[in-house]
Amino acid sequence: MATKPIQRVVIYPKEEDVAVNLQPHVAVLSDKAIAEKGYFTVVLSGGTLVHTLRKLTQSPLKETMNWSKWLIFWVDERVVPLDNPESNYHLALKGFLSKEFGGPLFNELWHPTVMPSMSIFAWRLLNNFIPVDARLKEKGMVIVSKCCCCENIETIEHLFLNSSSVKEVPGVLIRDSRGKLIMAYYDFLGDQTNTFAELYGFLEVPIPKNNIYPIHYSPSAEAVAKDYEARLRKLVEDKVLPLSPTGFPQFDLMLLGLGPDGHVASLFPNRTQPNNLYDWVTYINDSPKPPPKRITFTFPVINSAKHIAMVVTGAEEAKAVVITLENLQVRPRLPCYWLKPQVSLTWFLDWDAASKLPHNFYQK
Repeated sequence: MATKPIQRVVIYPKEEDVAVNLQPHVAVLSDKAIAEKGYFTVVLSGGTLVHTLRKLTQSPLKETMNWSKWLIFWVDERVVPLDNPESNYHLALKGFLSKEFGGPLFNELWHPTVMPSMSIFAWRLLNNFIPVDARLKEKGMVIVSKCCCCENIETIEHLFLNSSSVKEVPGVLIRDSRGKLIMAYYDFLGDQTNTFAELYGFLEVPIPKNNIYPIHYSPSAEAVAKDYEARLRKLVEDKVLPLSPTGFPQFDLMLLGLGPDGHVASLFPNRTQPNNLYDWVTYINDSPKPPPKRITFTFPVINSAKHIAMVVTGAEEAKAVVITLENLQVRPRLPCYWLKPQVSLTWFLDWDAASKLPHNFYQK
């Protein structure tokens, strides 16, 4: 008979407090998993959760965590290229995993022998200050143009690293007057990287690239879902991922957010995907939130996780929080109602997200 998971609700005044107190929770689970089997499997989602995870890469956890033993997956992903700002992978790399460019490379960029115009351009490029379409969209400007060569979305990585046109350029993009390498050497690295952060190894934490499992992009959401599931099955076959008692892959920790409509991952209410009890990964072509094409773990996989941390901040999600935690009788049930991991479910809330809960929920 399955054991009912332990549910705990902790509430803090501000989002900053949630971020700080998430640190020790993750650290304990990481240390325990690594001690037991030698590695720690973590599943991320997107949205505001990524911003709250920023404290994981700050002291003291940054220096004490055994990052090289982490394996990172995504519970859901938007079916867009990995360098698209709407990609959950891109969001995690930019807001959680990667750090600002600096150090020895910048010392070379501003060396007296480098032309000032070249230094300024390279500095703007590495800091994502070039006004490409994707950058303008982030700032709320509506644009309709695309790459003039291949009709892809115009991003920094696409224009200067990944596009077929730029890969035809031999050698390096920029060298200083002494012939020292400043920018991307495409002949050597171009086919192995997706972002400048990966290219220069500027990861905030030393997680090996082979331990990070983003999607393989394809225009077909169904094809992406099947590919991701096949990769999970291979990891199970190779004994990297164990199976839960219910026969689905088991991860150590899933860090999830919550939508105002109660959706978890890309499992939305009034859709068929939450009822999929057979596949490991499913897909959606008409998401109620843009972009329309997404893939997502199914509930059997999500609930096979040992631990789930629901990280919810902001008043917009307060209604979904109270409906779920107070077990209010609404029909149909919100997707978040069906969260039942194997060991523990911990809700990390700020006061805004918990504003509709009764006072007996307050532990902080």
